[in-house]
Amino acid sequence: MKSIYKALFFIALIGHCYADANHFDMRGNIAVNGRYFFQEGINEQENQAISLSLSPEFSYQWNDNADQIVLSLFGRVDQKDAQRTHSDIGEAYWLHAQDDWILKLGVGKVFWGVVESQHLVDIINQTDNVEGVDGEDKLGQPMAQLTLLKEWGTLDLFWLPYFRERSFPGKEGRFRGPFLIDNQEALYQSSAKQQHQDFALRWNKQFAEMDIAVSYFDGTNRNPDFVSLFNQQGLKIVPFYSLIQQLGLELQMTQDDWLWKLETVSRREGNDNYFALSGGFEYTQYGVFQTQSDLGYLVEYHFDDRHDKSKAVFDKDVFFGMRWALNDEDSSTLLAGVLVDMDNQGHSFSMEASKRLSNHLSVNAEMRFFDAYPPTDAIFILNQDDFAEIELIYSF
Repeated sequence: MKSIYKALFFIALIGHCYADANHFDMRGNIAVNGRYFFQEGINEQENQAISLSLSPEFSYQWNDNADQIVLSLFGRVDQKDAQRTHSDIGEAYWLHAQDDWILKLGVGKVFWGVVESQHLVDIINQTDNVEGVDGEDKLGQPMAQLTLLKEWGTLDLFWLPYFRERSFPGKEGRFRGPFLIDNQEALYQSSAKQQHQDFALRWNKQFAEMDIAVSYFDGTNRNPDFVSLFNQQGLKIVPFYSLIQQLGLELQMTQDDWLWKLETVSRREGNDNYFALSGGFEYTQYGVFQTQSDLGYLVEYHFDDRHDKSKAVFDKDVFFGMRWALNDEDSSTLLAGVLVDMDNQGHSFSMEASKRLSNHLSVNAEMRFFDAYPPTDAIFILNQDDFAEIELIYSF
């Protein structure tokens, strides 16, 4: 039934857009993705997998561009993991803009945060956990968003009427523990479950060299706990989604070649309150080696006062990274870094690179290695998931 609704919405939108092609825009990409894992999986999963993804985007403007309809779709077919073969409506909204306010209704994506290695404050959209291990990929969130543009700053008000459950790898998927997570039996603190009404707001303003944002969220936690259940089939692991209230702060300050960043949250979850922060700096050398290239050095610290009780990956960790922008006509970039756990000395290395090969063709590459994490650490389940990935993208 959901697929029928998606198709009808898509056909109606395209029909309306072609009524005035001058205000219609279509773009997107097709990508082939290959992953190679250097070890057999914790559940004897195979070492390689190939997948194909399609990401079309459509938009239509009218009323002197004061009104806009946007539709962004995503689908992937994976060779190995049945759960990674999936589709999603990333965005499907109507936007109306006036001089000092903007209204958006539908499905959208919203990003909060300034830190590179962890997006501590970001909470509106659910993580698409089958897409990647870094948490960067998100599912579309049904929402109503009102943005007020005033001299005293920008205020965003959100009503989130439906909750999206996190996706998890399947039997043949990687980046998982020894037991499958059963999303069909998800548990909720709220009796309303996915229909619980969530609300959020965010105020931000620029003061000279500093950008500041303060946010508040009241609703269902996007990051679940896990509960062990026993039935006739044996042990079952199911996600549990609690209710939380989160107060967030984002600061970013530019001083010549220095960029200072800070994110903090104070969160109430049940009877527990905790505080966490992520912060650091990025120093950039422009025109290094007498070329047009820029080289940035990143240092970021992460702290969570729950320590060993934290289900978060970042409880007392330091990230050291380097960002290289060649500033060439092919938009070549490289970001590499290492994350070190200061308590147990577990560490992970990551590298991401991208380059445009032609007007329509580009390539992305990624590598990640996980080492020396003890069984008590949340990243331990990835110790056998070192991998290299390459993706060839055709944009249209």
